[in-house]
Amino acid sequence: GEELSQQLEQVQADLQLTREREKANSQAAARAEEVSQQLEQVQADLQLTREREKANTAAHARVEELSARVEQLQEDLQSTRQREKANTQAAARAGRPPEH
Repeated sequence: GEELSQQLEQVQADLQLTREREKANSQAAARAEEVSQQLEQVQADLQLTREREKANTAAHARVEELSARVEQLQEDLQSTRQREKANTQAAARAGRPPEH
């Protein structure tokens, strides 16, 4: 009977260990699922960030382009005004109305 009692204790100890391992495995599987979902979220965020960065870079280039265009137009306007002023002065000296 003593041997049988020891075997029973051993089986119970093994069963307890098995249950603890099952519980730990179940927790690890749940944690792995959670981490997997976090990884997917981080990848999606990274993708969005890259797309925004690309759009920002394109917008920045467009702003540079438009700024250069505005500068050019301001220079054109300035020289047109100077020509207009010179024409007005020349017309006044010649005694005729300015050209339009």
